[in-house]
Amino acid sequence: MIHEMVFDPEDLRSLGMVFDELWDSLLMQHAEFGPEMRLRLAALLLHLAGDHQLGPHQIKATALRLIVQEAAGDRRKMSV
Repeated sequence: MIHEMVFDPEDLRSLGMVFDELWDSLLMQHAEFGPEMRLRLAALLLHLAGDHQLGPHQIKATALRLIVQEAAGDRRKMSV
């Protein structure tokens, strides 16, 4: 859940570019990702950017690692 986060226009532009780059990259490796994962990625990026402690490259690297780990965990649960 997102609580009262405020981003200036430059932050939003940067987050939009990070989102587009990450989503394109993820789809190349995980064609099965659908709308639910796209929403999860957006929420994750907003969460990581919300405290204004990470730069765009750190946000991108962290989000990529977390979303891939989450997807791998979901696949393991399905195979059990």
